[in-house]
Amino acid sequence: TSPDARRLYASHSKEGKLSILDTDCRQTPDCESLIKNITLAADSYKICFTPSGDNAMIGYQESNHITVVE
Repeated sequence: TSPDARRLYASHSKEGKLSILDTDCRQTPDCESLIKNITLAADSYKICFTPSGDNAMIGYQESNHITVVE
């Protein structure tokens, strides 16, 4: 969950995908909760956030690199 709890980041690491969902969506009729799917390397990874919460960073364990999601 993002620091402001407005977005849920769901990882599908074996499929190499990250889904970002709007957690406030249920408050609005006809709102699409899925914001976007991002294709990532099929690798074990962890998600963390910048202190401001504006960006998520995905750190890959096996390939030793980072993806930044704005």
